[in-house]
Parts: sequence; structure tokens; C-alpha cells
Amino acid sequence: MRKADNEALRSMRSHQDWTWVAALVGSRARTVGSRRLSGEIVCSVHCLSILDAHGVGHRLVVRRYMGADQRGWGASAVRREAAILSALERSGLPAPRLVDADPDGLRAGVPAIVMSACRAAFT
Repeated sequence: MRKADNEALRSMRSHQDWTWVAALVGSRARTVGSRRLSGEIVCSVHCLSILDAHGVGHRLVVRRYMGADQRGWGASAVRREAAILSALERSGLPAPRLVDADPDGLRAGVPAIVMSACRAAFT
């Protein structure tokens, strides 16, 4: 991984960097926790705990394609995964729900997809 990629990963770790994800839940929602998930090779995956304006908790998973060389490939991967998650939701099968797809990195700064971690909110 290049130095610039390492710096991008480090800069995305604080709660304030997740405001674009919290905004998907609601205008007064805030991130109260984040945990990096392991197992990914070509992207960075985090599980976020977000409280909405009513104090209801939501868990979202964010997959980001961080490397500069991942922009084109990451954008197509985000589009494919979004289409698959949408089809799964329509099928009624238990699967994460698509919350947002940002293939061009307009909100996330890099290609990213946001999905539910599970169908239930946490307490």
C-alpha cells in the first residue's frame, strides 16, 4: 500500500469523518462508534453505530475502495454490489439492505457502498 493510501486510511478513523454516513440516517443523527472489520484485501470495511435524532440505534456497514488504483475498479464493484443488494431485497431473502451507493466517491471521497449490518436496530 502506498504512503498516500495509508494516510487516507488513518484520516478516516475518527467519528467526525463518518458524518456523511450518519446523514443517511437523518439530519441530526450522529456516529457513536466504529469498528474496522477484518478480512478485506482490496477495500476498507467498517461497522458504524449511529444514533438518530430519537435515540434509536442503527448499525451500518461501509465498504470503501481506498487506493488510487481502485477508483475505476471500485466504482464498478460498488455498482455491481448495489444491484445485487437491491435484487436480494426485492426477493425477500435475508440479506443486508442497500442504504447508499457512492461509486464516484462524491460523498465518501472514494468509491463506497453503505448497507445495513442487520435488519434490527441495536439498543
